[in-house]
Amino acid sequence: MSYPEDVFSRVEEGVAIFSRHPIVSHSYILLSRELSDQGDTHQRICLHAEIETPQLQKVHVFNTHLPLSETARNRNVQEIWSFIQTHPKPWILMGDMNAEPHSKAMLFLSGLETIGDVTTKGFQDVWTALNPEPRPGSPGAYGENEARDSGLTFNTLEDQLVKRIDYLFVALDGTAEIEAVDLIDDGIRQQEVTSDHLGVSVTLNATKREQRNEI
Repeated sequence: MSYPEDVFSRVEEGVAIFSRHPIVSHSYILLSRELSDQGDTHQRICLHAEIETPQLQKVHVFNTHLPLSETARNRNVQEIWSFIQTHPKPWILMGDMNAEPHSKAMLFLSGLETIGDVTTKGFQDVWTALNPEPRPGSPGAYGENEARDSGLTFNTLEDQLVKRIDYLFVALDGTAEIEAVDLIDDGIRQQEVTSDHLGVSVTLNATKREQRNEI
C-alpha cells in the first residue's frame, strides 16, 4: 500500500469557538482518517462548547472542518452525529464541510440520507430554512452578466462564487425559532480577501416561541 508523502507527519486541522456568553464546558473528538486516502491526510476534529445563553439557557455548539475526500466525509459525519447525541439539545453544528448540498454527507446531516444504517433526526440547514437553494456556478448555470444567487460561500479568490459548502445546522427542539440568516461578506474578491469562504450567521429568537406558546 502506498501513502502520500509526509502523511505520517499528522498535519493538524484547528477550529475555534468564540462566545460573548460564558462557555461552561468544552470537549472535542478526533475524527478518523484513512492514511491511504490523499483527500484525508489531515487530522481533523469536532470541537464542542457548552454555552450559557440568556434566552436558550445552555446550548451545545459544535464546529468542524471536513476533509476533501467524499469517503472520509461520509465516515466523519457519522462520528460527529454520534458525538452530538451524547449532549442534550439545543444543538448548533457549523463548519466548512467541503461538500455541496446534494452530497451524501450533507443530506445525512439534514436527515434525508442514511449512511451505515444511521439516519439523523432534528437538524435544520438554516440557509434553506429561510431561503431557496442557490444554483451552483457550474458552466451554463448563469448568463454572462447574471448575478449569482445568494447563499453561495466559496471561492472568494475568484471573481464569482461557485459553491455552497459552509453550513449552520440547528436542532432547537422547540426552544426557539430561526429568525434570520445572513452571509458574512465584505464584498472583496481575489487576492486581498480575509478568507476564501464567506461566513454564515443565524439569529435565533426564543421570545417568539414563548409568545406563540402563550397564545
